[in-house]
Amino acid sequence: SHTYGPTFRKMRERAGLSQQKVATALGYQTGQFLSNLERGRAAPPVRILPSLSFLYGVPLTKMMYVAAQIENQKLRNRVGVLSRKDRAIISKRLD
Repeated sequence: SHTYGPTFRKMRERAGLSQQKVATALGYQTGQFLSNLERGRAAPPVRILPSLSFLYGVPLTKMMYVAAQIENQKLRNRVGVLSRKDRAIISKRLD
């Protein structure tokens, strides 16, 4: 499966910003959250998407799309605990 975390890293790097600078701008004390985001382990809270969009110089719609893909990926990983019928319904909605 595709991981969208590195897309956030690429956007940050294209903007010429370090994880720490972005973290500070967003009010975080360390870059750990961004590290998790860039490794695909976390999706950004919706409230920071406009700030990331501004900092990285990318359209907000692109930022929202990438965040949604991370959430969909996490959901796909959890779907395995559901019944076959429920998995089929959810998989259809995710595609």
